[in-house]
Amino acid sequence: MAVRISRTAKLGVKSWSLQSLETCPGSLNEEGNLVDACSGCYATDGHYVMGHVKEPRAENKEDWEREEWVSDMTKELARAKYFRWFDSGDMYSLKLAKKMLQLMKATPNTKHWLPTRMGKFIKFQSILAEMQSLPNVMEILIRFYRWGIYSRFAWIGHYSFR
Repeated sequence: MAVRISRTAKLGVKSWSLQSLETCPGSLNEEGNLVDACSGCYATDGHYVMGHVKEPRAENKEDWEREEWVSDMTKELARAKYFRWFDSGDMYSLKLAKKMLQLMKATPNTKHWLPTRMGKFIKFQSILAEMQSLPNVMEILIRFYRWGIYSRFAWIGHYSFR
C-alpha cells in the first residue's frame, strides 16, 4: 500500500486523513450521540461522501499499521513546510498517536498542525503533551464546539499557511 496524502483546499497544504466519525471516538457523548462540535461536520457530507474521497481515507486506516509507514511518511513530507493532520477523522488509537509522534520527530523541518478531540481522554494526554513540546508542532488544537476551535494558547479563526 502507498501513502495516501491529500491537499487541503482552503489551507493549500498536505494532509493525512481518516474517515470521519468511525475514527472519531471524541465525537460521541456519554449517551452515544454526536457532540455539538461534530453535529453537521463538514467531513460527513458533500465531497467527503464520494467514493474517490472516502477510498484513500479507508486505505489510510489500514496503511498506518504497516511497519514502514513512518519512514514512508517521512519521505513524503521531506519538502513539506506545513502539514495538517486530519481534515477528517482523528487519532483514535494510541498506537497511531505514537507513530504520529515518531513522524513529527523525524520531520523537524515540517510544521505540524493537529486538530483533535482526543485531549479529553486521559490515555492521550501525555502523548499530546509530548507532541506539543516539539518545536515543529505549531499547535495541537482541541475542538470544543461547532463554530470555533479553542486552544490553550490562542483563539483561532482561520489559519492561512500561504
